[in-house]
Amino acid sequence: MIGNPKLFGRTVSLEILPATGAAKEFSYPPFNFEFEAELDGLNITQVTMYNVNEETLSLVSAQIKEKKIQYPSALLNAGYKDENGLVVSGEIIHPKWKQEGTNKKLEFQISGSAGAWTRAYIMKTYTNLPARNVIMDILNQGNLKPGRIQLGVNKIVNFSANTELGDCIRRFCNLTKSQYWFQDGQIHFDSLDPSKKNSVIFLDHSSGLIGVPEKGQDTWKVTSLFRHKFKKNMNRVRKRRRARFGM
Repeated sequence: MIGNPKLFGRTVSLEILPATGAAKEFSYPPFNFEFEAELDGLNITQVTMYNVNEETLSLVSAQIKEKKIQYPSALLNAGYKDENGLVVSGEIIHPKWKQEGTNKKLEFQISGSAGAWTRAYIMKTYTNLPARNVIMDILNQGNLKPGRIQLGVNKIVNFSANTELGDCIRRFCNLTKSQYWFQDGQIHFDSLDPSKKNSVIFLDHSSGLIGVPEKGQDTWKVTSLFRHKFKKNMNRVRKRRRARFGM
């Protein structure tokens, strides 16, 4: 089986923008990374860096300035020499430094919502307003950047909030039969049962498919090489023979 020449030569780059001081970039090679990205609402990515010095820990640590917590930011790009792109961008949380034998490990998470999710507090009542107008105002108060907004029910609503931003958005989604997720620094909304996908990835053995897809009750389980284009609610995966697979 002939593979895709673009899917060779793995590459990873991580740019860290500390709460104070200059930014620093780490790349593979020579640095070794592991990361696991969850395709869920908060889009949290777990990152492990190997054999970095302890000074790097200060780059990923939060700082307190004017009685407010300031989180460092990060941009993680990964893929292959001829096909790579942004995996996640956001704030760095939960840094941990570990020494296991001769291995020095720095572990942390990247989340697009880490600070604002609990830092912002929404206290406002909305009466007889379109649902889209309500969520746009909530995002503006929470200092979140809106992405695609396709609510499950976009109707005139009455909505009252006196809670943290995260809880406010969850309640709003329950009201409008919507779901949310963070991606590339923006928060997106869609129906609980979206009828349209924005893009298509043709997946076969030349484009990353590993083994044989396994059919489940409602979806297919697919094992593939890493592709940075796999995003929550943004792709419909297909084989080139037009058979459809769920993410």
